[in-house]
This record gives sequence, structure tokens and C-alpha cells, in this order.
Amino acid sequence: MGASSTYTTIQNAYSLGIPSSITGAYVIELQSDYDPTGETYPISLAAKSGTSATNTITITPAAGVSKTISSSAAQTINLSGATYVII
Repeated sequence: MGASSTYTTIQNAYSLGIPSSITGAYVIELQSDYDPTGETYPISLAAKSGTSATNTITITPAAGVSKTISSSAAQTINLSGATYVII
């Protein structure tokens, strides 16, 4: 996900790229050209049915990519090699 990808924001990738009912695992991978200033904060991720310990939604930076997602200093997520899994 990034400027050169189909989806440019986490919200769009989550809302449009993942069906409302999932039957498998999904990964939102942030590319080096992902620009967090394009997000609408707070990022709101609606529940998806079918999620489980194996049917997960993962947000992770691509290999070698370090990104910080922030709307303010108090609301910052540093994605520096970290992986966040939403169940």
C-alpha cells in the first residue's frame, strides 16, 4: 500500500480491499512511498466478520520500510519493523 499501489491509505485498503466477511488471512503492507499524511484521523477500522486466530488482518511495513503514523505526538504508531495484527 502506498502512492504507487491500488490503495494509498490504510483506511482505503482496509475498507475497500478486504471484504466485510473474511475467510482467510489478509495483509496490508506499507510500501516505502506510503504517506501517512493522506490518512483521516483517527483511523477507524470497522469489524469484519469471520476473523479468528487464523483469519487475521495484519498491518505491517514492507521489508526495510520504517513508517510512523501520527495525527499528533500523543497518537503515534511507529511501524519500524513492527507488525500489528487485528483479530
